[in-house]
Amino acid sequence: MRKMFWWIFRLGYLIFTASGFYGWSSRVLQRWLDIPKYGQQWKYIGRPQPRFSRVESAFAVSKFTYKSDALGGKLDRFRHPSVSQSKLLSVFKKEEFGQVTAADLNKLLDIDRLTVKGPNDCDDSAIFAASLLDWPYRPQILTVFWQRKKKWWKSGGHNVCVYWENGKIAGHMGNWGDLRIATIGREPTMDDVANDVISKLPYDAILVGHKAWYPKQVCYKWD
Repeated sequence: MRKMFWWIFRLGYLIFTASGFYGWSSRVLQRWLDIPKYGQQWKYIGRPQPRFSRVESAFAVSKFTYKSDALGGKLDRFRHPSVSQSKLLSVFKKEEFGQVTAADLNKLLDIDRLTVKGPNDCDDSAIFAASLLDWPYRPQILTVFWQRKKKWWKSGGHNVCVYWENGKIAGHMGNWGDLRIATIGREPTMDDVANDVISKLPYDAILVGHKAWYPKQVCYKWD
C-alpha cells in the first residue's frame, strides 16, 4: 500500500508541478487577483526593489507570520511578490507603491513579527526572497514533494528560494530560515537541496519529486 500511495503522489506531482501547471496557474491568478491591487510598481518601473544581500533578504522574510492558504494549503499558489512588499510598506506607513529600502530593514529589528492579512506561506516567502536577492545570487524557486514514512497515506510539500555563490548552489531560504548547503568532493545540486529540505522535517519522509523554477516561471511580469 505504501508504494501504491507513493505512485499516486508521484502522479499528482507530475500533473500539478512537473508539468508546469503550478507555475502557470499562479501567474494567471497573480494577473487577476494580485496585480490589480498590489502590482502598480511592477507595471510602471519593473521590479522596484533595490537588491539586498543574503542576510538582509533572509531577515526580511523571517519577519512574516506563517499562515497557510485555503483548506490548510490545499489551494496553494505563488502570490506575486508585490503582495509581500506592500505588507512591509504598510508597516513603515509608506506609500503603498513605494520601495523597501535598507533603512526600512533596519527598522525591522524592533519588530518581532509582522501582522499580515491573508495567507503567507512557504511559496510566498520563497518568491519574495527571490525578489529581494541581488542578481549575483541567481535566485531560483525549488518545489519539493514528499511522502511520510510512517503515515504513508499522507504527503507534503515545501517551497524554498535557492541561491548561488561563486558559481555554485550555496543554500536556500524561506519561512524555515536561511540554510546553507555543503557537500564533500563535489558541487551541490538541486537534489541535495531537496534532500536537505526533507531532512529538516519533524518526521521521516521519502522524496516524491522536486522542480526548480526560474522566477519568471512562477511570477507574472517578472522581467
